[in-house]
Amino acid sequence: MRAGYEGPRAEPIPSQRFGRSMRGAGGKPPGRAVGPPGRGSDPSRSTGTDDQPIRFVGPSTLRSNPTSRHAMTDDFSAPQIPDLVRHAEAFPEQYTPYDTPKPRRKVTVVTCMDARLDLFGLFGLDTGDAHLIRNAGGVVTDDVIRSLAISQRKLGTNEILLVHHTDCGQLTYSDDELRDELLSETGYKPPWSPESFSDLEADLKQSMRRVLASPFLPNKQLVRGFIFEVESGKLREVEL
Repeated sequence: MRAGYEGPRAEPIPSQRFGRSMRGAGGKPPGRAVGPPGRGSDPSRSTGTDDQPIRFVGPSTLRSNPTSRHAMTDDFSAPQIPDLVRHAEAFPEQYTPYDTPKPRRKVTVVTCMDARLDLFGLFGLDTGDAHLIRNAGGVVTDDVIRSLAISQRKLGTNEILLVHHTDCGQLTYSDDELRDELLSETGYKPPWSPESFSDLEADLKQSMRRVLASPFLPNKQLVRGFIFEVESGKLREVEL
């Protein structure tokens, strides 16, 4: 997309019609414990319950050692939060505090909450490099615009990278289907739009247009959109 391109006017964000939008923002900690649930593998690091050690690794280690991850097919039937909290108890030993909330690389990534998307591995990011905004589908909603405005105006970012992906859960249902389901179960229709879609590329373009059409974002010269293929790990650009 050429510099200075403001793009066509976008359709209203559905939350402007239905009320508050879905919110979503997220990222990844500087490191995480690896190994089977409740187990560790490095006795030189701190020890968890049952005298089992916890080993923390950062994003760069995970990139070079993909086998350290659990397979997506693993069955975690027991509650997982206690295990996550137990691992967090050892985290301060390898934690490095940062003196500013401003991302070093001045980039904001807007993408899906899908657990298969490793943004640190995909883009070669380290902790402190970029703002990561995530929600169902990676759709630009009112709340995403809110976060982008704060990111740019108060925290110094000037580039926006939008990423959708194949095999997205948002492709598997319709807005009306979810609204009707919620109405049937709760007696209420949600005030927000589910933002499902049937055309991955078209929805990514619509999110790009919403960014370009927003009067609240001062830096729109560097806005790019990509689709990540979960089947191959490849990234392909989509242009307006």
